[in-house]
Order: sequence, then C-alpha cells, then structure tokens
Amino acid sequence: MPDYFPRLLEPLIHHILSFLPFKEIGRTCVLSKYWNSIWCNYPNLDFYMVAKNHDKRWSKENSEKAIFDYMNNSFDQFLDGRPFIQKLALHIECWTVGRALTTKLDRWLHLLVDKNVSMLVLRTKTLWSPPRYYVPQHVFIARTLEVLDLSFCTLDTCHIVHVDLPSLETLSLSRCWILGDKLLQKIVCGSPKTKHIVISCYLGPPPVCSISIPNLVSVAMRLEVLDLSGCILEEHCFVGIEFPSLERLVLRNCRFVGNNLLEKILSACGPSMKHISISWCKGIGGSISLSVSCKPLLKGFFLRCDDEFKRIKIDAPNLRTFSYESSNVACVIDLTCCPNLENLYGRIGKTLNHPASALLLHHKI
Repeated sequence: MPDYFPRLLEPLIHHILSFLPFKEIGRTCVLSKYWNSIWCNYPNLDFYMVAKNHDKRWSKENSEKAIFDYMNNSFDQFLDGRPFIQKLALHIECWTVGRALTTKLDRWLHLLVDKNVSMLVLRTKTLWSPPRYYVPQHVFIARTLEVLDLSFCTLDTCHIVHVDLPSLETLSLSRCWILGDKLLQKIVCGSPKTKHIVISCYLGPPPVCSISIPNLVSVAMRLEVLDLSGCILEEHCFVGIEFPSLERLVLRNCRFVGNNLLEKILSACGPSMKHISISWCKGIGGSISLSVSCKPLLKGFFLRCDDEFKRIKIDAPNLRTFSYESSNVACVIDLTCCPNLENLYGRIGKTLNHPASALLLHHKI
C-alpha cells in the first residue's frame, strides 16, 4: 500500500495534529516513517507531571525527586530536538518546588524564549505551601510571546527588573503572588498590545502585599477582556480611562477604593460590552443607585454583593439574563429598558420594574 503521508506539507500535518490531545499526538508516530519524523518536529508540547502518592512522609523524600528524574530524562530531548517551539503547556503538581527543580525550570524557560515560543502556559502548584516558583526575568522579555498564562507562581521585583512583551495579546496570572511596588503596572504597561487581561491574586495567608490595578491607558483602547480577582481597585487609577472595545468585564472578590467607583468603571465601558459579572466585591458603597446605560450589545449581567443598593437601573435592549444576589431585599430593580429579558436568577429585589415581571418571576426565580 503506498504511503501518501509524504505528499502532505509539514505545516499541514502540524495543523492536523493540533486538533488532538497531546497524548494522542505521540501515538501518531506509528502511522508511517515520514510521520514519525514530522512528530519529532511538532512545535506544540503539553506536559502533566503530578505527584500521585499523597502520603506526606513518602512525598517529602521522593515526590520531587521522581518528578525531577522524569523531567530530566524526557523534557530535555523534546526541547533540544525541535528547531522552534510554538506552544508549551507545563503542569507540575507536587508537595514542594526545590532548588534542583527550580534550576531546571529556569533553564527550560530560557531555552523556550530562545526558540521563539509564542504561547506559554505554566502551572506549578505546591500542595504544602503557597506558590514558591519565582518566574525568571527572561520570560518577561520574550518578544515573540503572544499568550502568557501563569498559575500558582510568584512574581517579584527581584527577579523581574524589566518587561518587554511587544507581541503579547493575552495575559493571565491565576492565583499568583505578585510582590513588589508597581510590579503589576510594569507588566501591563510592558505589554502594549494586550487585549485580554486575567489577574487572580493569591488569596492566602500573609505575606500578601496589596495589589492596585495599574493605569491602563496604554492598553485600555484595545482591551477586550478584563477579568480581575482579589485585587484592589483605586479610583485614581481609572481617572480619564475609557474602554471602548471591552466586551467582557469580570470582577471577583475585589476591593473598591473610591466613591461610586463601580458605576464609574461601568460608565467607562463602551457599547461593545456583552457580559458583566460582579461577585462579592467590597467597598462598592452603601445605599447607592447603580445605573448601567448605553450597552446595546449587553446580554448578561450578574451582580452578587453584600453592599446595599436602593436602586438598580439597566438600559440594555438586548439583555437576556439578569442575576442579582444580595442581603438587601429592598432594592428597586428597574429593567423596563430590557424588553428582551428572558432569564432572572438569584434573590431579586422587593420591587421589580419590568413589563413582564409577573411572568418572569413565576417561571425563572
């Protein structure tokens, strides 16, 4: 039987492989001799290295060593054998991250930058302690990096002196410790093309420094997604800022510092907004009115808070879903400008102004 695989171009084969899980991609090497050589040059790598034994005494002595030996035997050859790396996803879950593993990680990340990596996903979860791996400087000067997704890592000014990410479009820092004055501002401002920002600060025991969202003027005009969790939002950081292209705004467990700051942020969002979710934030304000207007594309609005509102008014003709949960049940909710509303969830206020309020309350709540 003739082998037709050599007739396919290598980029086309790589594109076909990209639709498969990484484990299945490795099995394709048996398809043909030509395909086996193509697999060796496949630029997307996805590694999961998890300590399976959860006995603390065993893990303390052997878990890290077992993971390190596995990585040392396999990871080097994968990186060294490829002329360039397009995507790397590395998931490590163990009890501790020691010096030997840290040294290896630093070297591998340096090699990735040299190979012009465009997407980097790094998760280093430790089961015994808060995030211990300090992301090195060279990750933040990767000029080809388009997606940077870090989870359970530590970022500090001692390791990150300079930030130059001219190609970065998506920045995700999930459950990370961000230590150092204005480090977050430095990272955001060093990524002038960023469209998606997802920041989740580590909500663990001290020492966790206060995090203030930086001045977003350099990226606000093109920002499409802003997802913040566990951050401090200060009024002076949002003065004069507009988000004309923002489509999705998510604020979870944040603390507002300023008068009516939430309403000011919502007013700064342009007509492209499609989804708003505000969950259990502090300092929103007591006994205030919240008005959301000029959002013709808004389809979902979710508000969960402990603060009291006297009145909530939403002007969004295409709004489909509204969810409100609060300890205050006396709030007046005005949805008369939302004729296409279909779903109501949560604890709706005492007074609901909507043409079909009785029907909605009967079927949805």
